[in-house]
Amino acid sequence: MAIELLENHHPLWWIQQDRQSELIKLMVEQLSQFAAAFAPKPVF
Repeated sequence: MAIELLENHHPLWWIQQDRQSELIKLMVEQLSQFAAAFAPKPVF
């Protein structure tokens, strides 16, 4: 999941490309979808 999300780039690459906000948005979307699949049980 993470490799696909990061488009095969290291997280530092996203920062160096000044794309931090885009990375955060992608992470929030993916993690929210993942956590929703386990609702109502908590995901840590």
